[in-house]
Amino acid sequence: LSAFFDEAGQERQYEPGAKWYLLTLVLHDQSDDLSAHIAAYEDYTRRKGLPNVPFHMVELSQRMERDLKAFIENHLEEFQSFDMVAVYYDGGQSAVTHAVHGAFDEELSANVADYKKLRFQERRLSQVADYLCSIELANLRFLDGEVSPTYEKVYGTRRQFRANYLKQARRKLIV
Repeated sequence: LSAFFDEAGQERQYEPGAKWYLLTLVLHDQSDDLSAHIAAYEDYTRRKGLPNVPFHMVELSQRMERDLKAFIENHLEEFQSFDMVAVYYDGGQSAVTHAVHGAFDEELSANVADYKKLRFQERRLSQVADYLCSIELANLRFLDGEVSPTYEKVYGTRRQFRANYLKQARRKLIV
């Protein structure tokens, strides 16, 4: 099993305008081949003329760790069906790093979590985590009426966003 993490928001709560902080987890059973899906995505970006670049849009750490532990506990049987869980996070924010290590090290058996640096093959799934995190952040901004002209240019109206982005992203949600 591979676990890919990404975050959106500021880790320090005192940052001006820091209203939300999101953490996204994408799980991938490594026995499932994703090469056709990745090739289709890369073909789509090529046909659209888009560059092939990576997509990236204290107390906080304790809350994230608690939520991750609860998620692992709720899906413990699924996690335990794997001999090893490869955990991928870019280390961008220390609060996330601390929360991920704390949750996985405590909830799973010793030496089950293997913390890894992203290699080329894992980048696309890491980008999925970033994309899903960005979609949830956009949803919060649409709900609060705090979308910028850039958001409207990328996503369209709130209704278009919900139909074209949020609905598809939420289909993959594990609760």
